[in-house]
Amino acid sequence: MNKLSVLTCALIFCAYAHAQDTRDSRVDRPLITNKLHQLKKDVMTPQKLWELGRVSAEGVSPDGQYLVYGVSNYSFGENKSEKNLFVIPVQGGAATQLTDEPGGESLVQITEQGEVVYLFKGQLWSKPLQGGAARQLTDVEGGLENVKLSPDGKYILFSRRVLLKKYHSTDKYEDLPQSNVYIYDDLDYRHWDTFHDGKFNHPFVAPYDNGRVGEAIDILEGEPFYSPQMPFGGADDFTWSADSKAVLYVCKKKFGKDYATSTDTDIYQYDLVSKTTTNLTEGLNGYDTHPMYSPDGKQLAWLSMKTDGYEADKNDIILLDPSSGKRINLTEAWDGTVNSFVWSKDGSKIYFTAPTRGTVQLFAVNLSRRKKAVPHVQQISDGACDIGAIVGETEEGLVVTSTTMTRAAEVYLYHLKKRTLAAITHVNDAIFGRLAETKVVGRFTKASDGADLFSWVIYPPDFDPGKKYPVLLFCQGGPQSATTQGYSYRWNFQLMASQGYIVILPNRRGMPGWGVKWNHDISKD
Repeated sequence: MNKLSVLTCALIFCAYAHAQDTRDSRVDRPLITNKLHQLKKDVMTPQKLWELGRVSAEGVSPDGQYLVYGVSNYSFGENKSEKNLFVIPVQGGAATQLTDEPGGESLVQITEQGEVVYLFKGQLWSKPLQGGAARQLTDVEGGLENVKLSPDGKYILFSRRVLLKKYHSTDKYEDLPQSNVYIYDDLDYRHWDTFHDGKFNHPFVAPYDNGRVGEAIDILEGEPFYSPQMPFGGADDFTWSADSKAVLYVCKKKFGKDYATSTDTDIYQYDLVSKTTTNLTEGLNGYDTHPMYSPDGKQLAWLSMKTDGYEADKNDIILLDPSSGKRINLTEAWDGTVNSFVWSKDGSKIYFTAPTRGTVQLFAVNLSRRKKAVPHVQQISDGACDIGAIVGETEEGLVVTSTTMTRAAEVYLYHLKKRTLAAITHVNDAIFGRLAETKVVGRFTKASDGADLFSWVIYPPDFDPGKKYPVLLFCQGGPQSATTQGYSYRWNFQLMASQGYIVILPNRRGMPGWGVKWNHDISKD
């Protein structure tokens, strides 16, 4: 979108924000004429934003009956956070706190026997789902990160940072022990806000027996590559095969400028018996991530972009039949881009989330129909909300997180037959119950070329259509990421509107959710 289009958009919205007031246009009173201080309810403030518990859906028990979720709370005064785990019936009921130690815990798995295995301060711990004493399982020097236990329970997969290159001045110049300089002669010297210190994330595999960890093997020993990927990779960058005999990992095996300018990651398979590595995505030149086997282990799916160097390319779901080696692009004919996906429990479908028309919704691909020339993609949810993570599946539906621009994330059960969301967690109900309503509506206007342009408009809690209000026009960066019904703690639109502003968020060209062409239109502009 060029500068003229942005200016036109701003003028149009300012015009309709003021159009209701046809009285004397002379400003003889304060511009913000709201009565926020007279509202019977509170409004969102920076202090209240910090009071919110930040909810993460960690996992669902194998029988689909219980949800384990995390709540992170922040202390502004102490400048630290605390995350604890809770368990609650998926059908609703009272939550039970599982952990209360200082620090933060994250779920690794819920076993068939009802044990919650979690990571705390770099070690594995276990606690019964129904409550009881916590038990430390591992005591590994250097700690563990991004832990995944093999399906048969005999191996542990984790990541660790390995020093392979020396960039610090004290490594190069022994006669300058007080120096503190990093010296680079090639790319890539920085990821996001972190300078390269010569350490690389590597996946390790070790025998595992009820907390006892055997000798670990570095799958990338001696190789200066990252897995998980920098800067945002995590446990989704590797997974186990269903028979526990192989590990898949995501890696970009390039050097220097090629590494810095390329998005061409590949998915590699490491065989534990032969200790050989195979590139499963050879010939695919874009961003390949999130490998995930079907429940029966017979098929592999992952996310894939076609174009090397294009970070906002259409993200498709690729299906591989390991026995034949045939790849099928399940979403090639669908005019959208995938955020994330999971397999259904019976392996007959793949559920995924994707931006669409200013929101993020649930979709499904029915694999039983994939003999057709074109796989069928079906949108299975709608509404003015975002569906975030898909955490698990029950007999009734999918356990998901969901947000709006005026409601932080909670965990819900999405009923597949009823197509409704039922709240499971209620962490922030009390705080939001005290806040005055902040109205959010969707509006269409015309872009400079006549195309329909959708925008979210957020009104102050005391909005009076007979009065004038200042307008904030928020142009989302990225530059090709969506403005949807997410709840952001960085750019909180509810907070902005609660200061007496009308906030306008156009879904300008370059944003996903309005077709691949709309998303691509600003590329290299």
